[in-house]
Amino acid sequence: MMRFPGFCRSKAAEPGNATVGFTGTVALLLLLAITLMSITLSWYVREVLADSAAQGARIAALDGASAELARERTAELITTTLPAEYADNITVYYSHGTAYVAVSAPAPLIGLVSPARIEVLGSAPVE
Repeated sequence: MMRFPGFCRSKAAEPGNATVGFTGTVALLLLLAITLMSITLSWYVREVLADSAAQGARIAALDGASAELARERTAELITTTLPAEYADNITVYYSHGTAYVAVSAPAPLIGLVSPARIEVLGSAPVE
Protein backbone atom coordinates (compact mmCIF):
# COMPACT_ATOMS: atom_id res chain seq x y z
CA MET A 1 0.00 0.00 0.00
CA MET A 2 1.33 3.41 -0.97
CA ARG A 3 1.39 6.22 1.48
CA PHE A 4 1.12 9.80 0.37
CA PRO A 5 2.80 12.32 2.60
CA GLY A 6 0.46 14.97 3.94
CA PHE A 7 -2.78 13.00 3.51
CA CYS A 8 -2.67 10.98 6.69
CA ARG A 9 -1.47 13.11 9.53
CA SER A 10 -1.45 12.07 13.09
CA LYS A 11 -2.91 14.22 15.84
CA ALA A 12 0.57 14.75 17.20
CA ALA A 13 1.53 16.59 14.00
CA GLU A 14 -0.84 19.50 14.78
CA PRO A 15 0.16 20.94 18.16
CA GLY A 16 -1.49 24.24 19.09
CA ASN A 17 -4.16 24.07 16.39
CA ALA A 18 -7.02 24.13 18.91
CA THR A 19 -5.58 27.22 20.58
CA VAL A 20 -5.49 29.15 17.31
CA GLY A 21 -9.03 28.06 16.42
CA PHE A 22 -10.34 28.99 19.85
CA THR A 23 -8.67 32.41 19.74
CA GLY A 24 -10.10 33.17 16.29
CA THR A 25 -13.58 32.04 17.27
CA VAL A 26 -13.59 34.05 20.49
CA ALA A 27 -12.38 37.15 18.64
CA LEU A 28 -15.20 36.87 16.09
CA LEU A 29 -17.83 36.24 18.76
CA LEU A 30 -16.56 39.21 20.78
CA LEU A 31 -16.73 41.45 17.70
CA LEU A 32 -20.28 40.24 17.02
CA ALA A 33 -21.34 40.87 20.63
CA ILE A 34 -19.87 44.40 20.65
CA THR A 35 -21.57 45.18 17.32
CA LEU A 36 -24.95 43.97 18.59
CA MET A 37 -24.58 45.97 21.81
CA SER A 38 -23.68 49.09 19.83
CA ILE A 39 -26.69 48.70 17.53
CA THR A 40 -28.96 48.12 20.52
CA LEU A 41 -27.60 51.21 22.30
CA SER A 42 -28.10 53.35 19.17
CA TRP A 43 -31.67 52.09 18.83
CA TYR A 44 -32.37 52.81 22.50
CA VAL A 45 -30.99 56.36 22.24
CA ARG A 46 -33.05 57.01 19.11
CA GLU A 47 -36.22 55.80 20.84
CA VAL A 48 -35.58 57.98 23.91
CA LEU A 49 -34.98 61.01 21.68
CA ALA A 50 -38.07 60.33 19.55
CA ASP A 51 -40.30 59.85 22.60
CA SER A 52 -38.95 63.02 24.23
CA ALA A 53 -39.44 65.03 21.01
CA ALA A 54 -43.02 63.76 20.66
CA GLN A 55 -43.81 64.67 24.28
CA GLY A 56 -42.23 68.09 23.80
CA ALA A 57 -44.34 68.64 20.68
CA ARG A 58 -47.50 67.74 22.61
CA ILE A 59 -46.59 70.32 25.25
CA ALA A 60 -45.79 72.94 22.59
CA ALA A 61 -49.19 72.30 21.01
CA LEU A 62 -51.14 72.99 24.21
CA ASP A 63 -53.13 76.21 24.37
CA GLY A 64 -51.06 78.83 26.17
CA ALA A 65 -47.82 76.81 26.20
CA SER A 66 -44.59 78.37 25.00
CA ALA A 67 -41.78 77.02 22.87
CA GLU A 68 -39.40 77.49 25.80
CA LEU A 69 -41.56 75.29 28.05
CA ALA A 70 -41.58 72.57 25.37
CA ARG A 71 -37.80 72.85 24.97
CA GLU A 72 -37.26 72.58 28.74
CA ARG A 73 -39.55 69.56 29.08
CA THR A 74 -37.89 67.81 26.14
CA ALA A 75 -34.44 68.42 27.64
CA GLU A 76 -35.64 67.18 31.03
CA LEU A 77 -36.97 63.95 29.52
CA ILE A 78 -33.75 63.35 27.60
CA THR A 79 -31.44 64.03 30.55
CA THR A 80 -33.29 61.64 32.87
CA THR A 81 -31.90 58.78 30.78
CA LEU A 82 -29.00 60.08 28.70
CA PRO A 83 -26.02 62.40 29.30
CA ALA A 84 -26.71 66.15 29.22
CA GLU A 85 -24.97 66.72 25.86
CA TYR A 86 -27.75 64.74 24.19
CA ALA A 87 -30.16 67.59 25.03
CA ASP A 88 -27.98 70.42 23.67
CA ASN A 89 -29.61 70.79 20.25
CA ILE A 90 -33.41 71.07 20.60
CA THR A 91 -35.45 73.22 18.20
CA VAL A 92 -39.15 74.06 18.62
CA TYR A 93 -41.11 75.63 15.76
CA TYR A 94 -44.66 75.95 14.46
CA SER A 95 -45.90 75.48 10.90
CA HIS A 96 -49.42 75.17 9.41
CA GLY A 97 -51.15 74.55 12.74
CA THR A 98 -48.62 71.96 13.89
CA ALA A 99 -45.99 72.18 16.61
CA TYR A 100 -42.65 70.52 15.84
CA VAL A 101 -39.78 69.61 18.14
CA ALA A 102 -36.54 68.60 16.42
CA VAL A 103 -33.73 66.97 18.40
CA SER A 104 -30.23 66.35 17.08
CA ALA A 105 -27.82 64.35 19.23
CA PRO A 106 -24.66 62.27 18.84
CA ALA A 107 -25.20 58.69 17.65
CA PRO A 108 -23.60 56.29 20.14
CA LEU A 109 -21.83 54.02 17.65
CA ILE A 110 -18.91 53.24 19.98
CA GLY A 111 -20.13 53.50 23.55
CA LEU A 112 -21.67 56.92 24.11
CA VAL A 113 -19.09 58.77 21.96
CA SER A 114 -19.34 59.18 18.18
CA PRO A 115 -19.04 61.82 15.44
CA ALA A 116 -22.30 60.67 13.77
CA ARG A 117 -25.63 62.27 14.70
CA ILE A 118 -29.21 61.11 15.23
CA GLU A 119 -31.97 63.53 14.24
CA VAL A 120 -35.60 62.99 15.27
CA LEU A 121 -38.72 65.09 14.83
CA GLY A 122 -41.82 65.09 17.00
CA SER A 123 -45.05 66.78 15.92
CA ALA A 124 -48.50 67.50 17.32
CA PRO A 125 -51.50 69.53 16.09
CA VAL A 126 -51.88 72.88 17.86
CA GLU A 127 -54.99 73.19 20.03
